[in-house]
Amino acid sequence: MGPAPRAFPSWLTIPGYFWLAGGRRWHFFFAWIFALNGLLYVIYNIANGHLRKFLLTPTDAGRVPAMVLYYLRIRKKSPQEGEYNPLQKMAYTSRLLAS
Repeated sequence: MGPAPRAFPSWLTIPGYFWLAGGRRWHFFFAWIFALNGLLYVIYNIANGHLRKFLLTPTDAGRVPAMVLYYLRIRKKSPQEGEYNPLQKMAYTSRLLAS
């Protein structure tokens, strides 16, 4: 029967036509590259102190209700101080703890 016409050119695809074992190998190869890249990113952010900007502190936790009121347009002035607002920090901290 042979290869069916596709929207993406077959000469540019990895793996070739019906090569599932090779496709799995390529998939895991690039998965390891992305995983190592993510690990290096976290190590770099810990080393230069940038990770501390992401974490929710008790001071920031007190500003969460004010930030919610700001996003609901009940409060006019933003309580954000610094690069990240308290809700962003809460989301980043919960994501770091969930991993």
